[in-house]
Amino acid sequence: RYCTGKDVLNVFSFTGGFSVHALGNGARMVVSMDSSQEALAVAQENVKINGLENENTEWIAADAFQHLRKMRDQGRSFDVIILDPPRAGLANSPRSRAPARSATAMQFDKGHRLTIIRTSTPHDSDVRTAGANHGGTSVHRHHL
Repeated sequence: RYCTGKDVLNVFSFTGGFSVHALGNGARMVVSMDSSQEALAVAQENVKINGLENENTEWIAADAFQHLRKMRDQGRSFDVIILDPPRAGLANSPRSRAPARSATAMQFDKGHRLTIIRTSTPHDSDVRTAGANHGGTSVHRHHL
């Protein structure tokens, strides 16, 4: 329901579960980003298997920390941003908060949604900052 007719950015997309869900629920466009080209290949196959292949998908094999800044500098914006960073190697480090900060610096219009999905220790101050800096943007944190 949150993705219907929306432009979605799925950061740390891994094998594309959230991308498949967004496309299956009528997302206008889905950009999936992961540092692993192999994981993106599996994600593309998952989209294909589910009959959701279309020209409105983009696959980016890149370091999320760097590429989110690049997207921000290019003025790219999304209606929904999903952040699901990997648990290994990021938990309890300053770097683990960087994707949320980078994503919240992207351009949001009133009424858009940022969903941060954490499988490690959540950083509530980042989420509060995101909400405060983007009036009208709906910020939701799900801790798994």
